[in-house]
Amino acid sequence: MNRKSPELKYFVHSALLISTLLFVYFLLCMTPLFYLKFKEFFVVHLVSFSLTASSWLIMFPALKKNPKDIILPILSLTTTQMLLFLAFTVAVLFTQKPMEIVFHALVIFLIYLIGQTTILVKLLNSH
Repeated sequence: MNRKSPELKYFVHSALLISTLLFVYFLLCMTPLFYLKFKEFFVVHLVSFSLTASSWLIMFPALKKNPKDIILPILSLTTTQMLLFLAFTVAVLFTQKPMEIVFHALVIFLIYLIGQTTILVKLLNSH
């Protein structure tokens, strides 16, 4: 039986998660309630890309070693992502940009964190 490696499963699932998340977010931003200017919309997408990149950089080496021993990498991943979000929030505050950007980034961050945790729990349960 040909089983996918944990790294490939994680990559595929997280890529699908971020693609779906950004597509739904894009559709929401076209409505008057969630409307953002293009520059702000682009900045929020950069934040979501940094979340994904940090996820892959931290989790791939951990999954290559032993997929069952990923508790510490999960904690460091979540901490790193929270620090990235806080740094983004501080940057928005210091540049005096609209706080709507922080709200949009927070929504993406929370949805991404829930989805990422779900993917990692399923990955742990499959081994």
